[in-house]
Amino acid sequence: MLPASNPLFILLLAALVLREQVRIRGVLGVSFGFVGVVVIFVAGNPIAQTLADTTLVGNVIAVGGGLSWAVYTIMNK
Repeated sequence: MLPASNPLFILLLAALVLREQVRIRGVLGVSFGFVGVVVIFVAGNPIAQTLADTTLVGNVIAVGGGLSWAVYTIMNK
């Protein structure tokens, strides 16, 4: 589910790297998407847990996959 965060990264990278115009709908979509990713990312992970927690490490890897996909998409443009 977290690799589905790639549309968020694509929109952000397109605006930053390609200087594409972002409309208010895009900003709202990214905002809601970001909140959803954060909720999934921290769900079940109390703040006291360390980075060695396998769930947290897996979530970071999954988000990294979404970011890698976004970088690939932007590079192909």
